[in-house]
Amino acid sequence: MLTFALTILALLTLATLLVRYRLSVNTSPELLNNQKRIRTWWVICLICIPTFYIGGWALSLLIYALIYLAFYELSRLQDLRINFVRFLLLTLVIVSYDFVVGRFPDQANVFFVIPVLILFASLFFSHSTGTRALFVLLFCIASLHSLQLISQLSNQYAYDSGLIILFLVFITSANDIFQYLCGKLLGHKQLAPGLSPNKTIEGALGGIFFTGLIFALVLPQLVAITWFEAIIIGVLVSMLGILGDLYFSFFKRLVNAKDSGTLMPGHGGLLDRIDSLTLTAPGFGFCLYVVT
Repeated sequence: MLTFALTILALLTLATLLVRYRLSVNTSPELLNNQKRIRTWWVICLICIPTFYIGGWALSLLIYALIYLAFYELSRLQDLRINFVRFLLLTLVIVSYDFVVGRFPDQANVFFVIPVLILFASLFFSHSTGTRALFVLLFCIASLHSLQLISQLSNQYAYDSGLIILFLVFITSANDIFQYLCGKLLGHKQLAPGLSPNKTIEGALGGIFFTGLIFALVLPQLVAITWFEAIIIGVLVSMLGILGDLYFSFFKRLVNAKDSGTLMPGHGGLLDRIDSLTLTAPGFGFCLYVVT
């Protein structure tokens, strides 16, 4: 895990130096925003890398914190007042779901499917403000718990759980970056103009290609699978990342919001940062369960 973490930090350092150099030549709003994004990434890495390395209680604490922050952002987006009763009910739901997941470790495949079922339910049955927020919150709870399940599965098969989760988080973000760069260089046709005008078909295909390539090169070194299986998983994870992004774009459109919040400078809110991860985590976990 140390080697992979140092590689990520080295890439982040390179990106920091590159943006600073470009800012010294030409100051633009896009470059200034990229500088904010990179600073936020430093904070994310300094929190996530030690957490994934420790695992166990530290990972659970991070998952709980992310869920509470998602609850805060959803409440603000829907103009719902946070009170003790709602906070207590959320805590009971999180603890109960965590307890059920822990009681049935052999049913991980079912728990990886639950976020997808909640997502589809939210599209068909969320007609009111409160119901929409509730479905999205339940979706976040089930999705983020997939990280804990992935950690448990990895330990069960004697894999480096911290390294696998770090790889998942890294590749999910890399997939977004590949889409952005390919869309910037080659993009012409909009992928979903009604939801995310900046996403292009060319960008999505570029993200799928490069994500699949990295999976083929790296994942067989982490788990006992073939490079072909790794490509299939990479393509699926990349597509799920795109769908997760579009799902939250759809939700923000319903509440007339561009970003979910301002917690993460350069990115928007927490939900803007973990939108892709909410589907890549259960998708990757399901694939890991099937092929190992």
